Amino acid sequence: MKSLKLIKNFGLSALLLFFYGCTEENYYTCENPPQNLGIVNIYIEGNISTADAQAKIDAELGTLTENIYIENTTQLTTLSIKLLSNNIRNIRVNENSALETLNIDGNGHNMHTMYVYDIGKLTYLNLKGIKRMDTFDARLRSYPIISNKVINIYDLEKLDGFLRFGTNGDNNIFR
Repeated sequence: MKSLKLIKNFGLSALLLFFYGCTEENYYTCENPPQNLGIVNIYIEGNISTADAQAKIDAELGTLTENIYIENTTQLTTLSIKLLSNNIRNIRVNENSALETLNIDGNGHNMHTMYVYDIGKLTYLNLKGIKRMDTFDARLRSYPIISNKVINIYDLEKLDGFLRFGTNGDNNIFR
């Protein structure tokens, strides 16, 4: 009888832990050594100021972060991101009406895909320290893309997929 009660309690505890345990909204930390594990998906969106967006990235980015979405912002003008692990699958930058400068420091790590879509005011996109990337896809709304846009890619050792630059409907694909 005691063993049946023990099994029931253990099963209930495991079920509660499963349903109410870790979610991507939680911040994870480990104490030895102190390290920010961050959250899986980071969303920078809406009417967020540059200072608030930078503080949000700095607080939420960690070694468990896989996706960063910077979408539909209206006040964000500059953002800097320093990757902390090879877990980054996607960085998606889309429809940010005031964004002028985006700096991404790969910190010697790999990442899967970066999408930069429909950003008319983006003037400087700086990628450095990313060793390996599968895809970099930049399709900007305004034309001409080359004359008033500066895209710097430093330290990239290997591109596994493709590199695409163009405006919507005009794609230049490099493999």
